[in-house]
Amino acid sequence: MDIGKVCDAGGRRVNEDKILAVEASGSLGCFAVADGLGGHSGGDLAAEIVLGEIERGFRASPETGVARLKSLIESAHGVLTEKAEADAAHKRMRTTLAVLVTDGKKAVWAHIGDSRIYRFKDGKMESVTADHSVAYLAYKNDEISYDEIRRSPDQNRLLRSLGAETEPRAEFGEAEIESGDAFLLCSDGFWELIDENEMEKTLKKSKTASRWIAKMVRQLKKNAPDGEYDNYSAITVMI
Repeated sequence: MDIGKVCDAGGRRVNEDKILAVEASGSLGCFAVADGLGGHSGGDLAAEIVLGEIERGFRASPETGVARLKSLIESAHGVLTEKAEADAAHKRMRTTLAVLVTDGKKAVWAHIGDSRIYRFKDGKMESVTADHSVAYLAYKNDEISYDEIRRSPDQNRLLRSLGAETEPRAEFGEAEIESGDAFLLCSDGFWELIDENEMEKTLKKSKTASRWIAKMVRQLKKNAPDGEYDNYSAITVMI
């Protein structure tokens, strides 16, 4: 696996995005992006707690099964809610999560909120996770187009997040993968400013995951209206 990553505050004072890229023995990797929710005290702390717990659990028992990934998320959610309940200043801290575990032959993933996981095969987008947001719901109801999700005033109104509910309601996926496949995990500050066509074009022109992500960041900055952009984070994984 070849890995690229970026985590940038963008035009904001505080970066509430966090990323995780860790590899265990046997070429097994765990990759994650968490976007702490702005407006909720401790968004950056929430993202940090969740990724810290996922890393700890993964290192203790690295596996590629959906059941194990579900257990990691439940554990991280439990620690987050416990810390929120113990600290009044951070009682409303929340975060999104997109996480991928793969050994290069099989991949399992999960997401909650509006951080996305894109899968590419032969340079073409094969699949993308469905946001848990009001804007995505409007798209599903044929009220707006898919591309209009990026510009919707309801885009950041989330229907699910870690820390917000009694039990985490993550969605899971899995697939057999092969050489040439690629993944992109990213926060909304990233995918809002670069569309799927641009993701594919930059992928086809890139021999490494780091070059792919660098090309996408340059495109993101070109697309940013008046040079204004939010925290943005992404991890690229090439098989």
